[in-house]
Amino acid sequence: MYYAAGGRALEYNQLFMYSQLYVESTQDHQQRLNGLRQVVNRTYRIGTTKRVEVSQGNVQTKKVLESTNLNIDDFVDDPLSYVKTPSNKVLGFYSNNANTNAFRPGGAQQLNEYQLSQLFTDQKLQEAARTRNPIRLMIGFDYPDAYGNSETLVPVNLTVLPEIQHNIKFFKNDDTQNIAEKPFSKQAGHPVFYVYAGNQGNASVNLGGSVTSIQPLRINLTSNENFTDKDWQITGIPRTLHIENSTNRPNNARERNIELVGNLLPGDYFGTIRFGRKEQLFEIRVKPHTPTITTTAEQLRGTALQKVPVNISGIPLDPSALVYLVAPTNQTTNGGSEADQIPSGYTILATGTPDGVHNTITIRPQDYVVFIPPVGKQIRAVVYYNKVVASNMSNAVTILPDDIPPTINNPVGINAKYYRGDEVNFTMGVSDRHSGIKNTTITTLPNGWTSNLTKADKNNGSLSITGRVSMNQAFNSDITFKVSATDNVNNTTNDSQSKHVSIHVGKISEDAHPIVLGNTEKVVVVNPTAVSNDEKQSIITAFMNKNQNIRGYLASTDPVTVDNNGNVTLHYRDGSSTTLDATNVMTYEPVVKPEYQTVNAAKTATVTIAKGQSFSIGDIKQYFTLSNGQPIPSGTFTNITSDRTIPTAQEVSQMNAGTQLYHITATNAYHKDSEDFYISLKIIDVKQPEGDQRVYRTSTYDLTTDEISKVKQAFINANRDVITLAEGDISVTNTPNGANVSTITVNINKGRLTKSFASNLANMNFLRWVNFPQDYTVTWTNAKIANRPTDGGLSWSDDHKSLIYRYDATLGTQITTNDILTMLKATTTVPGLRNNITGNEKSQAEAGGRPNFRTTGYSQSNATTDGQRQFTLNGQVIQVLDIINPSNGYGGQPVTNSNTRANHSNSTVVNVNEPAANGAGAFTIDHVVKSNSTHNASDAVYKAQLYLTPYGPKQYVEHLNQNTGNTTDAINIYFVPSDLVNPTISVGNYTNHQCSQVKHLQILLQRMITLVCNL
Repeated sequence: MYYAAGGRALEYNQLFMYSQLYVESTQDHQQRLNGLRQVVNRTYRIGTTKRVEVSQGNVQTKKVLESTNLNIDDFVDDPLSYVKTPSNKVLGFYSNNANTNAFRPGGAQQLNEYQLSQLFTDQKLQEAARTRNPIRLMIGFDYPDAYGNSETLVPVNLTVLPEIQHNIKFFKNDDTQNIAEKPFSKQAGHPVFYVYAGNQGNASVNLGGSVTSIQPLRINLTSNENFTDKDWQITGIPRTLHIENSTNRPNNARERNIELVGNLLPGDYFGTIRFGRKEQLFEIRVKPHTPTITTTAEQLRGTALQKVPVNISGIPLDPSALVYLVAPTNQTTNGGSEADQIPSGYTILATGTPDGVHNTITIRPQDYVVFIPPVGKQIRAVVYYNKVVASNMSNAVTILPDDIPPTINNPVGINAKYYRGDEVNFTMGVSDRHSGIKNTTITTLPNGWTSNLTKADKNNGSLSITGRVSMNQAFNSDITFKVSATDNVNNTTNDSQSKHVSIHVGKISEDAHPIVLGNTEKVVVVNPTAVSNDEKQSIITAFMNKNQNIRGYLASTDPVTVDNNGNVTLHYRDGSSTTLDATNVMTYEPVVKPEYQTVNAAKTATVTIAKGQSFSIGDIKQYFTLSNGQPIPSGTFTNITSDRTIPTAQEVSQMNAGTQLYHITATNAYHKDSEDFYISLKIIDVKQPEGDQRVYRTSTYDLTTDEISKVKQAFINANRDVITLAEGDISVTNTPNGANVSTITVNINKGRLTKSFASNLANMNFLRWVNFPQDYTVTWTNAKIANRPTDGGLSWSDDHKSLIYRYDATLGTQITTNDILTMLKATTTVPGLRNNITGNEKSQAEAGGRPNFRTTGYSQSNATTDGQRQFTLNGQVIQVLDIINPSNGYGGQPVTNSNTRANHSNSTVVNVNEPAANGAGAFTIDHVVKSNSTHNASDAVYKAQLYLTPYGPKQYVEHLNQNTGNTTDAINIYFVPSDLVNPTISVGNYTNHQCSQVKHLQILLQRMITLVCNL
């Protein structure tokens, strides 16, 4: 083989060398190509995967092949992983059944995406690992082979190894339960060892034929493959521990038992063990030894409710530990003999911290957060690290009683209630039966208050307390303080023996009760929202004359004020105040309520109702209010008369659209002699949507949420010229009718206006059904069923109302109606209808509805009372395309005769007249291949029907009082058996059914006919 100068320059990285010709022999050329076509057998171990971003935002889990190069990942499904020299000449994977040692007519096809997905399924890989049989693959190269093929196919093997299992378990002594499964480990989220402080051993002792192991910190490693010490590692454990093989436990190539041995101080430790690719955090909780309170009960006698020093020994030399002095409660647990038994339910009195040098500690008075408990109670000590690491409780020390403290009598001279600024003065008797009174102590006595203890003799005295209630004291609060007494041997009253004094401070505004003005006393104002100064003063004068009894409670400055709206505020001497509503002191005129107001008509109430509505005008007061928005008091209007007779509800219902005005005179209209009012009855003609404003209805059972919203908007648009409606003014309800079409009712309620409209099967009114053949255009993505190139395919009848599918009757391969359904698509330009409906939506909904209805994606609703499951998309009922047998209503039916292989000996060619049906005209189908076993020519053509339906088409049209024979809401589909692709070609003497009489055809057609005759 000859190469021009530079012809192989790129191959040898010589881009500018053109000074020579290179001659390559055929043998060298073939050897070079063979080197580029070399493959490499590979190995995959199950479970070896990696997350890989295959495209932007698309991350997939890929299976990674075994490799000695840890920096490069070769993937199972990458053909370049199996070649020795990767290049752009590697075509991909091919069928392993392809012949590599002969010419392949038609060439070989690369495996498609689906075939590739089936090539490396988990099931295949598991089976290959189990049987140890390699998976045979075929790699294609873009080089011709020695047999004349344009590509070279080279087989290669993929060996699959089982997944390596790395198991880590944790045990204590001879307990066979994995510590990781114990409740406290599950609560912690990782395995937890509980041990006592001290030496952690590794020993097995034979006692009378049974072996007892002392192995408190044992870790068990097992694998289904051999492993070495390089495959595991323990980190993070205290330096005082070292690792040993557990005694009397298996230790081999596939199992290791490891013991953590050494001395552990109290505390909470964490470690991590890595085994292969698995890492496991574990925790060692080391329980401290029990401390001892060395201070005796006698030494603590009389210290109840005090903070006194307490000595504790046996504590760890660890400044990170805490030593609690605690008081047991009824819920206290002391701990236990096991390391995982922790004390609980106690009250902490004081906290100390070890100094790290001495194993004793003294709890000092400043260490307390709670006093020593009362006499008869106990104190104990606990060494505490955290909620899960603490010692058992120490010995208990009981608090012994002392002598009886002094007695304090109840206070004398305290009033039931005081107010801010009031003077407080009372006394309390104090006595002691033994050593005599030493002093009294008052806790939380307010600033500025004083106390004085006067002793009558050694054992008796009187304590006087004086003070003034602060102007900052909170209303309805108590000034509390505790009075305690101490005798001369320092016996002090405890909390229950001391006196807790409470001075209650009230609020004058809650205790003083002003009297409001009577109707005849109320001040008439011109503008209730802008009361004048003179009107304010008149209100104050009238009010004060009425309320002489509360003058002593009022403030000295501005005791009564009136705001611009007439509200009266009383200011009391304690800083509190009471505001009385203006209605209690003044009066003004009534006006029309806002909902009945019209511009510049304060006395005219306009009431809007619907034509035909039965409406009672009723009590005139309901349309009017006081100018401040408050209702008119009951009984204010009397002797109401009108210049016209007020119509009854029935008379109103018979009035035409328009306005009716009624003049009304009311006597005693809110303390006036008379008042003129007007009622304007505005009657409007509320209409329902008509024509193209009507809303399409999808289901016979109910409206969808979207359809309900469209109905409301249609009513809003239909009445926009006469009334402004909002969706909140309209309600849409559904009345089920079993398997029949339900009734939809629209109720409009706006103010006093009410109107109802109904839609049912007999009178659709504001709704309409979808007319599938008229409202939609049906097209197809492919004219022919996949893998049937000799079919004539889909076409329309001349009137474009019937679909015809011509199939090659000589194939004898069964086809079904679903084969056509997935090719179809329905589109529309009609507003309000769902568009771009594809033939695969039915199967998507059926799959999404198994086993139960889902509100997202395609699905099917729960069954109705008559067993129908409606098709849904994101929870809303939709209509989908479906092809059924009109006789039984079933979809996915096999096309009759399509599995019969027609030839000259078992078939004939006929013309079939199809009658008019379902709104489509009659037509004739020529050159129909009829099986000799088919008696009627029309039976050779299989008829199906295409529907757009929310559930079973047959039941749907029946619910509309139609059937598959008379409905015009369907498109008939005729499956026509034909002879090869063009059914108009005469392929034989159909009179005598002999192929030998064919004439005037080209040689190619004669060969085709001969082929048909030989079938």
